[in-house]
Amino acid sequence: MENIPKLPWSQKLSYGVGHVLNDVTASLWFSYLIVYLQFVLCFNTSLAGLLLLVGQVSDAFSTILVGYESDTSVENCIYRKYGRRKTLHLLGTLCVIISFPFIFTKCPGCENASEWAVFIFLAPFVVIFQFGWACTQVSHLALIPTITFNDSDREFLNILRYSFDVIADIMVYVGVMVVFETMSNGSTDGLSITRDDSLKFTVISFLLVGLGIVFSVIFHIGVKENQPHHNETTRKTPEMFGSLKWTYWLKNKHFYQVAVLYTTARMFQNFVAVFIPLYLQGSLGLSQDFLAKIPLVMNLSGFLASWLLRLLFNFCGKKVSYLIGTFLGMTACTWIYIGQGTQYSTQEIYGVALLLGAASSIVVICSLSFVPDLVGTNVENGALVYGFISFCDKLANGVGILFVQHLHSLMCNNCTWFYKNTLCYGVGGITVFSAVVLLMMIPVQLKAKVKKEAFQIVYGDNPDKPYGYENQSEKDPLLRTCEERKV
Repeated sequence: MENIPKLPWSQKLSYGVGHVLNDVTASLWFSYLIVYLQFVLCFNTSLAGLLLLVGQVSDAFSTILVGYESDTSVENCIYRKYGRRKTLHLLGTLCVIISFPFIFTKCPGCENASEWAVFIFLAPFVVIFQFGWACTQVSHLALIPTITFNDSDREFLNILRYSFDVIADIMVYVGVMVVFETMSNGSTDGLSITRDDSLKFTVISFLLVGLGIVFSVIFHIGVKENQPHHNETTRKTPEMFGSLKWTYWLKNKHFYQVAVLYTTARMFQNFVAVFIPLYLQGSLGLSQDFLAKIPLVMNLSGFLASWLLRLLFNFCGKKVSYLIGTFLGMTACTWIYIGQGTQYSTQEIYGVALLLGAASSIVVICSLSFVPDLVGTNVENGALVYGFISFCDKLANGVGILFVQHLHSLMCNNCTWFYKNTLCYGVGGITVFSAVVLLMMIPVQLKAKVKKEAFQIVYGDNPDKPYGYENQSEKDPLLRTCEERKV
């Protein structure tokens, strides 16, 4: 089979930093939005959850629209000269820059405004931010199968992308810790977030956006987008790209299985990010610095896990790696359930953070790595596939978080057990469900299955093997040695 060229390191690294602006804003959004709304703006829990849902729904529908636009055959001069996906990435970046800082900034003259008035003020900025976030995310993900046909490079780009995601999260929590320490207003004992901490969140949001802009510039300078209609694959198999559209994907059960795995992985990650700060403050009563220290430990653990994951892929494959991630997540949720006392709150909680961080990295990277396998050489549908999967992710996260927040308003009045049980039963249940879905996929070699079906649709039962096709057996053993994988 013809050798597939590898990407140069400069382009790999430039691609890796292309999502940092999204990563730092998402980290602040999921980790501190509810905290900011409830403790600084004094929203009730249901209204705080509703604003987050507005953002997630906006993101979900924007993702579908951006996915369609990214895959449409309509061309214009900007797309031809700069690249369709890079153009959408730039549009999204601009939307995030002009909207996100205002979400964490008190509106002038709103000191005595009602909760709903502040909600209405914030909602347009949330919608613009989430539209921009969706543009950047979908276009960045859809670039992977477009800029390289090398399977090893595709896996590495997913790991690199997630590694910079974790680095971005680390920068967020270090920044939060530094700002909280250096901007102490002296009016509180440091044991809780109050109205007086509003300026801290504003400073943090502007600093993070400025940092994200630097990395976005590096991405746009360093990444060259290949136009699918000009490359070798498209010239050899033009009818393939025109045949595999909506009907093929909607009839493919693996399309939905991958969507469920990705959605549950993101729910695990985002639920932990949202509810760990509330658990630390509301259930354990820890000081402000723990709101930065524990997420920081989680992300350091996740960063280490992300770089060890490639070795794990070579040893036992993606599916077993995913199961290992779910096991670590279940162990962390069990530890939260049985943990109590001062020793747990001040020492053992770091062990919980290590497990949650590693589990989050493993399940998210593994679920992401299934998507290029699903897309295969059908790069013209890449954004469509990523768009649908991201739509499910955003909608499920928004509805799930609103549901939890509404339950809090109904069942809990200054209680300490609620967010503990949310992590134990809610996050733990998501982990168990995702493991069950993965176990259903064990007999299937996803990449071989999808490619075989795709080429049979176009070429019949005995196709000539076009560029990039690999004839693998979907019955290959789940656990294979490195030597067996090279055969």
